[in-house]
Amino acid sequence: MATDDTAHPQVRVFRLRNRLREKVNGLAARGRGSIPDELLQIAGSELARIVASYPDHLATMIATLARAVAAAQAVSPASR
Repeated sequence: MATDDTAHPQVRVFRLRNRLREKVNGLAARGRGSIPDELLQIAGSELARIVASYPDHLATMIATLARAVAAAQAVSPASR
């Protein structure tokens, strides 16, 4: 049986507040269990805008990554 630290690695558990659940529970607790249609439409419009711009954003990220890879490959192996 192993007795060194590698047999039992440390694990950290993060418990983050679920703000969305808190907000929704707050609506239900005050007797207003629904979200106004106007806010839903605004949220839907924002999501549509984000979805529409995603391909351009992704293409920019890929181009940036490609430039970084090319720059890294241009460095001599001895100095890496």
